[in-house]
Amino acid sequence: MRRRFHRHRANVRVTRNEATGKVTAKIIKLRVANLHISCPRNNFDVRVGVALEINYPGPVESLESSERKDARIKDRVSYKHQNVSIDLTQVTSEADGSRLHELELEIDPQVLVQQAMLVNEGIPNDYERIVGVFMNYMRVINRVCGDHRDVLYSH
Repeated sequence: MRRRFHRHRANVRVTRNEATGKVTAKIIKLRVANLHISCPRNNFDVRVGVALEINYPGPVESLESSERKDARIKDRVSYKHQNVSIDLTQVTSEADGSRLHELELEIDPQVLVQQAMLVNEGIPNDYERIVGVFMNYMRVINRVCGDHRDVLYSH
């Protein structure tokens, strides 16, 4: 029997201020599921990911042994509009200096959970509209990216 759901390993992310080296975030991230959407008429396909992110309150030393060996330096510009965060990030690998650009869209998780609870209770809600706005952002960005194949979509 084929397994329908795959177990994902928890990832640890330690974020530091590049100028000071000070730790700004310690996150444990567990990917719950991915939905891969094929867009044959566009330059990019889309991956929608669902993940749990938990702030780690303990000392960073207990996490650093699990930190990725191939550290990535990120230069990020972020915007927020209609409960959707849009992050454009230039990622430089410390190992070989290669650069990659990532584009990430994320629905405000608190708003989404609040609306989902209203759906569950049968109370009028904006869940469908909020998800629709998110999907429209994905479609529009996918169409206008042209031949910029170095941009990756996630979330």
